[in-house]
Amino acid sequence: VDMPPTVQPLYYAMRVFSEVTASEGRVLEVNVTQTTNSQVRVWALQGVGQTVFVVIHKDPSATGPAAVSLSKVETTEPATAQLGTLSAPDGATAKSGLEWVGLTWDGTTDGTPSGQRTTSPVKRSAAGTFDFSVDPATVAVLWA
Repeated sequence: VDMPPTVQPLYYAMRVFSEVTASEGRVLEVNVTQTTNSQVRVWALQGVGQTVFVVIHKDPSATGPAAVSLSKVETTEPATAQLGTLSAPDGATAKSGLEWVGLTWDGTTDGTPSGQRTTSPVKRSAAGTFDFSVDPATVAVLWA
């Protein structure tokens, strides 16, 4: 009997990593001008034609999202960036319900994800920062 695969959180994390590093980016210095939670970590990569910010809200016990305000140091960003998230209802131990930019591999029989790939626009503020929130135990990726 063919059993559908169970796609674990590690696969989602590897999928995010492969997309973030696809354009052979180099690590940039990033200014985190504000965060409302000390368990938020931020990295920035300069790829071909864009900067990718990776924000991880590592606090699974937080009662709400962390506000994040950031900009990169070396160059200016576009007026609007796109934000995608990797979320899991039960954090790193989740066995189902995970989503990466609106896609899930729950119930797949052939490795093809279901859902519609979705990101949200984030406008650069007059101060030159991108301001958004990240839910607890969530990875956010901002393509700028």
